[in-house]
Amino acid sequence: QSVQQRFDEMDKLAAGGRIVQVEEIAQELRPKVPSSMKRMFENTRLKAYANAGDTKGALKVYKDIKKQRLNPNERMFGKLMEAAAKFGKSKLAAKWFDELCSTPGLKPDVVEYTLIIDAYAKAESPAAAAAFFEQMTSKKIRPTEIAYTAVIDAYARLGKWQSSVEWFDKLARHGLVPNVRSYGAVINSFAKAGDSESAANWLEKMELQKCRPETVAYSTEIG
Repeated sequence: QSVQQRFDEMDKLAAGGRIVQVEEIAQELRPKVPSSMKRMFENTRLKAYANAGDTKGALKVYKDIKKQRLNPNERMFGKLMEAAAKFGKSKLAAKWFDELCSTPGLKPDVVEYTLIIDAYAKAESPAAAAAFFEQMTSKKIRPTEIAYTAVIDAYARLGKWQSSVEWFDKLARHGLVPNVRSYGAVINSFAKAGDSESAANWLEKMELQKCRPETVAYSTEIG
């Protein structure tokens, strides 16, 4: 197989968080990777650790990148934040976000902001999630429905359905279309608050909008 074919295989394994297999291929390819592909190569390693939620492994790859004097890009920091966000390690995600912001020539976009918002959502810190959202919009970065949904989810995890519904309404008012996760988060907020009737009503709303309910939405509503 060619270097490109093996790299494509490595990339597919990274998407599934298959760290061991990715590192095996990386060891094989490292001497063969042209300089023009080195940053992409290390990004792929980072992807594997991020998708596995392995923050220590992601940090090790970052140190490898620094040793090679490769210029980091937004995607690298995004992967480091993603690894931290998977398990609600909001302080670590914030550290990487700050490092991104302090790196000359780089600045966060909607992807990195959404990752930090999601990290605080998973850490059940809705005020921080909302604050980063507002910071993002103050910089004229247009949020996506994914960013709104992350804030909705932040409040939903604590059963704060009023705030979840408020952010859901903001999403719709700004011309974005709520997705199944947006509805699912609101349903979860009512379920957490013990309001099964409202959860059922929102489930019906979701179905009327032709959103196919995920298992999580059904389980939170009936559980």
